[in-house]
Amino acid sequence: MENSAFDLNRVIVPYIQYTLTMWAWWIGHFGLIYGLSLLVGRIFRIQSNNTSISRFQQFWLGIVALFYILQVTHLLWRIDGWTLLIITGAALIGYAAHISTLKFHIPQLTTARLLGSFVIIFIALWTANRGAGPVANSDTALYHLASMEWNAAFPIVKGLGNLHDRFAFNSSYFLYAALTDVGPWQGKSQHFLNSFLLTVLLIQVASYAANILSTRRKIALESVYAMLLVGPLITETLKGSVPSLSPDFPIFLLGIILSCQLLGYLTSPQLSAQQEKFQLYLIVALSCLGITIKLSFLPLGLVSSLLSIIYSYRRYYRREVKSFLSLLWPLGVFCTSYLGIWIARGIILSGYPVYPMTIGALPVPWRIPRSLTISVDMWIRSWARQPWQPWPDVLQNWQWLYPWLHEMPTDIVKLTYVSVAAALLYTAVALWRRRLHLWPFFTLPLAGISFWFLSAPSFRFAGASFWILAAGLLAISLYYLFENRPDSLRINTLLVAISVCLYITPWQQPLLIYPPSTQILPTIPTPATITVQTHSGLSLQTPLPGAYACWRIMLCTPYFRPTLHTFDPLDISQGFYLDQTFTYADINQSSFPAGITAPPNLGVAIVEQLLPIPPASDLPPQLRLLVYSEKPATVHALLNIATDANALIADNRQIVLYANQQTYEFPLSTGGPTKINIPLHKDFNVVILALRNGAIILAPQNQTGVNPTISNNSSLILHLRQIDFFW
Repeated sequence: MENSAFDLNRVIVPYIQYTLTMWAWWIGHFGLIYGLSLLVGRIFRIQSNNTSISRFQQFWLGIVALFYILQVTHLLWRIDGWTLLIITGAALIGYAAHISTLKFHIPQLTTARLLGSFVIIFIALWTANRGAGPVANSDTALYHLASMEWNAAFPIVKGLGNLHDRFAFNSSYFLYAALTDVGPWQGKSQHFLNSFLLTVLLIQVASYAANILSTRRKIALESVYAMLLVGPLITETLKGSVPSLSPDFPIFLLGIILSCQLLGYLTSPQLSAQQEKFQLYLIVALSCLGITIKLSFLPLGLVSSLLSIIYSYRRYYRREVKSFLSLLWPLGVFCTSYLGIWIARGIILSGYPVYPMTIGALPVPWRIPRSLTISVDMWIRSWARQPWQPWPDVLQNWQWLYPWLHEMPTDIVKLTYVSVAAALLYTAVALWRRRLHLWPFFTLPLAGISFWFLSAPSFRFAGASFWILAAGLLAISLYYLFENRPDSLRINTLLVAISVCLYITPWQQPLLIYPPSTQILPTIPTPATITVQTHSGLSLQTPLPGAYACWRIMLCTPYFRPTLHTFDPLDISQGFYLDQTFTYADINQSSFPAGITAPPNLGVAIVEQLLPIPPASDLPPQLRLLVYSEKPATVHALLNIATDANALIADNRQIVLYANQQTYEFPLSTGGPTKINIPLHKDFNVVILALRNGAIILAPQNQTGVNPTISNNSSLILHLRQIDFFW
C-alpha cells in the first residue's frame, strides 16, 4: 500500500495536474486565436458559415493573423508577456465586435454531442500524453530553444546568424514559441506547442468523420480525404516530434490542413460571394503562413494559391473581370505585406532575403559571408542525402542514391505501396468514368515531392506531400466509384481508412508515454560549455567537444569564429558581424588547417577534415583541398616538401594537380619550395594534389613524429610540411 500511495503522490497526481495545466493553456490560446480571427474577419469583411468545420477554418485564419502580428511586433519589441497581453486585448476586441452574433447558451444534450465530447476528451488526453515525452529532436537542443530565447529577450537582432548559422533560418514558428513560453509555462513550450496544433487538427478530422458517419448529410469529398489521413497523423505523432519545437511538425500539419481546404474548395458547389471570398483568402493566407515557417512549404503554398485563384476565376468571375480584380487586389496586398515582412526579417538576420540562398544578397555590414552561406546550403543538401560524409563527396555524383533508398523508413516504404495501389485504382476509375477526376489537385503533392527531392531529400523534411498524394488518390477514387451509393461510400471509406491506418502505423512504438517518477516534463539540461574569446575580446560559450546544445546561454554557439564582432560591445542586441580578415571555407572551421596559410580573401580547408570526427587510420593517397574564391582567378601555391623526399625528387617525379575537371603536372623542385598555379572558379573548388605512383600527405613541422598509413600502401610518400597560397 505504501508503494501505491507513493506512486499516486509522486506520479499520478502531478501527471493529472500537468494534463489539466496543458488543457488550460490550450483552451486559453484557442480562445485568443479565435478572437483574432473574428477581428481579421471584421477588418477584411470575410466570415465563414456557422458549421463545425468552418469554426476550425476560422481558427486557422486566426493563426495566420497571430504570426503576422508577431513578425511585425518583433521588429521593434521582444516577444514576452506584455506582447501576449496586447494580443489578448486585440482578441477581446474581436469578440466585442461580434457580440451580437455570438450565441451563449447551453446546448441540448444529445447522444451525438455526448459522443463528440468523449471523442474530444480522448483526443486531448492522448495528445497531452504525447506532448509530455522527452525531447528527442536534436535540432531543438541545437537551435530551436535558443532561437526562441533570443526572440523573447530582444527585438530582432542584426546579423544574429553570424553568431549561430541556424539563427538565420528565419522561422516565424519560434516567435509563437516565445509568446507561449511565459508565466507558469516558461520552459515548457516544447511540450505544449506542437501538441496544441495537433489536438486542434485531430478534433477537426473528427468533425470530418462525423460527416462520414451521419446518414442525414451528404458526404463531402474532403471528409473522405480527411478520414484517410488518420493513419498518417497517428504515424507522425508516434515518431516523437510532438515534444519539440521542430518546424517540420507544424509544416506537416499545415500541409494536411491546406490540402483539405483546397480539395473542399475545388469540389464545392456554388458559394455565395462572401463564402467564396473567405475560402479563397484562407487558402492563400495558409500558404503564406507555411512559407514563413519553413521555406520547403513554398511549392505547396504556391500551387495551392494558383489553383484556387484559377478555379475562382473560371467558376465565378470569367465574365466579371472587374469584380475578380476587386477580389484579388486586397489579396495581393496581403501577400506582399505578409511575405515582405518575412523577407525583411531575413535580411536583418543574415543579409539575405531567403537564407541560406544567396539570391538578392544586400551589401549590409552584417551580411553573413557568402562562403559560409553556401557552405550551410551544401551541408543541408548533402546531409539529407548521405549524413556523416563531406558534402563535396556527396553532391558530386549520384552514388548517394542507393544508400539513401536503403535507409528509407518503413512507413515510407509502406506508403509507397499504398500510393501505387491507389494510383492503379484511380486510373481504373478514370478509364471507367472516362474522365480524369480532379487531376489538378495532384500537382500539389507532386510539386512538393519534386522540390523536396531536388533540394534536401531527408524524409523528415518531406512534410505531408507523400501522404497527400496517397490519400488524394484513394479519396477521389472512392468518392467517384461510389458517388451514387452513399452507404457504400461510407462503409468503404471506413474500411479503407482503418486498413491503411493498421498497415502504415508503426505499432511497435508505444502509444502512451509513461511518466517517470522523477520528472513529469523532461527538459534538456543546460549544456556544458567552455569559454572562448574572439579577436575583438568578445567572450563566447561553446559546447564541449562532441556536444552541440546551445540554450539558456545567450552568447553560445557550436561554431566558434574568432572574427566575430558586436556593433556595440556593451549591448549585444545591436547585432553581430564578421570582419574580412579571414575567409571561412566551412561552417565548422575556426582557422586554417595546420600547415596551410592563405590571404584573407581565400578560404581553404581539407575535405577529410570537414566533419568533426577523428581521422581514419588509413589516409587517402592524395591531398584534397576545398578552396573558396570570390571570383574566377588563378592562385599560386608554394609546396614546402620535407627533406626525406629528396630521393623522390631526384627521380624527377612530378606532382599532379586536378582542378575544375582539368589535369595539370608540375615538376618537383630540388632547390626549394615547388610552385604550382591553381585555376579557380567562383565560389567553391575541390583541388586535388597527387602523384602518379605515390602518395601525398600534409604533415606540418609539429607533427614530424606522425607516420600515417596510406590507404593504397604506396612505398613512395611525399610529406608536405607547409602549403602557402598567394595571389
